[in-house]
Amino acid sequence: MADADPLARNAEATLARLKAPTILQKFTPADGAGDHQEQQNRALAETVILDWIDDTLRPDRRDTASSAS
Repeated sequence: MADADPLARNAEATLARLKAPTILQKFTPADGAGDHQEQQNRALAETVILDWIDDTLRPDRRDTASSAS
């Protein structure tokens, strides 16, 4: 959710209605991703999204990566 995006103001209410695992990641102007669709820092947004997918759909992957360190 981009802090400076007025379209994101209902994000919390939308997530509250979902039955699936969710997180609400807030992106700020300091992150370079505070505007609509995090356009100024898509790499950060995509990293967060893809990490969430990995952690949610393949929790064993996180355990394996932690033990490899």
